[in-house]
Amino acid sequence: MADLVNVQIGGATYSIRSEENEDYVRKIAEKVDTRLSDIQASGTVSALESYVLTALDLADEAEKAEQMSANMREQMKSYLEDTTRLRNELNEARKEISRLRQTNQYR
Repeated sequence: MADLVNVQIGGATYSIRSEENEDYVRKIAEKVDTRLSDIQASGTVSALESYVLTALDLADEAEKAEQMSANMREQMKSYLEDTTRLRNELNEARKEISRLRQTNQYR
């Protein structure tokens, strides 16, 4: 069941219902509040614009994190493929060494 957590963002209190634990919700709200405060500190944007810019900034951060995660998954996939190929080559080399040893025993 979702819990209700009260958080402060931009000087306003919001009641957030979430399946996540309270500490996590507070941490995320604090991140949003900090980013909002940083944007508002510039003093050149309206309240609405600061909320929109905060949303855009956080969405940009999330998108870049998703791209980085996808790149890391691709890199890991490549490493696993290389590892499998090398393991197969090693097994073939061991078989060849064994075959050569047996051949040399009978000469």
